[in-house]
Amino acid sequence: MDLSTIDPRTNKRVTSVAYLEQAGTRSNLKVLVNAPVLRILSAPGEGFTASGVEFMFDGVKHTVSTTVEKSFFPQAIKSPQVLELSGIGDTKILDTLGIETKVDLPAVGMNAQDHLFAGVAYELKEPEKYNTLDPLFDPAVAEEHLKLYVEGNGLFTLGIVGISMAPLKSISDNANEIESAAPTGGDAPGLAEQRSEQVARFKEGAANAEFVTIPSFYSFPNPPAPGAKHVSVCTTLNRPFSRGTIHAASLDPLAPPEIDPHYFEEDIDRLTYIEQVKFVRKLAQTEPFASLLGREVNPGPDVQSDADISLWLKKYLTTVHHTSSTCSMLPRDKGGVVDPELRVYGTKGLRVVDLSVVPLIPSAHTQSIVYAVAEQAADIIKGTFET
Repeated sequence: MDLSTIDPRTNKRVTSVAYLEQAGTRSNLKVLVNAPVLRILSAPGEGFTASGVEFMFDGVKHTVSTTVEKSFFPQAIKSPQVLELSGIGDTKILDTLGIETKVDLPAVGMNAQDHLFAGVAYELKEPEKYNTLDPLFDPAVAEEHLKLYVEGNGLFTLGIVGISMAPLKSISDNANEIESAAPTGGDAPGLAEQRSEQVARFKEGAANAEFVTIPSFYSFPNPPAPGAKHVSVCTTLNRPFSRGTIHAASLDPLAPPEIDPHYFEEDIDRLTYIEQVKFVRKLAQTEPFASLLGREVNPGPDVQSDADISLWLKKYLTTVHHTSSTCSMLPRDKGGVVDPELRVYGTKGLRVVDLSVVPLIPSAHTQSIVYAVAEQAADIIKGTFET
């Protein structure tokens, strides 16, 4: 399948048409870009009743106070930081930062999950026959094609990716051995139940391995040869068993939070990913790819054994920027931060609406899932959501 959120008739992002432009004429809507949330304010008295939002805009700190409930959408990396700087989180972490605990909620910033990405890059044998995105690495060429894009022409109109998905059992003879050793327990609240769900996906043949073709160079560490054109056959680890953490690192809300993804902490993730890379190489030797693809640039001929592939992955894999689950919608005693109506436990008038509430990262691209969460949140707030 070939995915796009761009309407080919208008060259505009579909979501801007479907959401923002429809709401743009409302008198009660004002959109500020580059206005990061600093913290959520609480009304005086016992407990945490959200009373306003503090944010930065154009270098100036602003406060918006309101008597209606607040929903915020920072995303899975920033949401736990904002909550912690507002006094909501694990008391041990808040004490370290010198923040008064208003709601002791240890699951904030825990259970972080992400999709991992690694590209195997090949030169095209006959580059003159094909259009790729490689020329856009030249700033002058990119500027020229930006002008063409406005007219619906040029390289920016190329489909970015082709995507396919498969269960590990369909691409590796080692799948049964790897999946039978999946961890089933866990010390963190609710982790055993999550892993039980993941194992169930194995048994039903869920397509957890993803393969992405990109008409360009997207791989590390070896650079592309000047003038060459490429296809990168990339693979994504979509259902990791490892769990990371994201927490505020200081009292500065504009400073990045401390992110420890714990990649490959569970060895099943590493072993699975090795098999996916080996399948990509097998795919490249299969027609029609075999006739199109030439020299493998990355990982390269020196990376052959499972140990070599493992080391290459540890050094050069990247995130897909699908970080999720750091404010999971789960029972509070099972590692939850928000309830089924997205309300933060222990607070009044405060909800989180972003990918951080999804407790188990889906084996899918997450953009549409965020839209669905936001649409349902709107219905919940309006009181029109139907279960």
